[in-house]
Amino acid sequence: MQRLTRYQKVFVREIQRLDAAVSAKDRVGLEARAANAMRQMGQFRVAEGLRQQAEQSLDGMTEKEGWNIYLSRLTAPIARHDSSIEPLDMIPTMQVAFACARVEPASTFDRTACAEPEVAEKVRELRRIRQKNPPAPR
Repeated sequence: MQRLTRYQKVFVREIQRLDAAVSAKDRVGLEARAANAMRQMGQFRVAEGLRQQAEQSLDGMTEKEGWNIYLSRLTAPIARHDSSIEPLDMIPTMQVAFACARVEPASTFDRTACAEPEVAEKVRELRRIRQKNPPAPR
């Protein structure tokens, strides 16, 4: 078993056993990360359950600290069964452009994301820069 997967399984197991005394602020962050870990492992049903659990924990907080946005963005990758490390709809546009310029998108979703006008323009710009300044030989 891959080391990352082992670590993630242990992490999720511990999150699922959190004591009731853990603050909502700490609980939300841990549950959200556990949901993402399960998504990366391809356990989408469990990931969605943890995501919903984190949203319930979030209801008890006045300062959401961006977790509401993160949990909302996590919905789509879970729904489409995307187990990639960085789903393109969860990262900033410039990072999407770098990812699209680096490798040919493999999935239909990634091809669509890379074809978005703003992203496609940034990809063209990155490729022009790369052509003008090729990497030094190793």
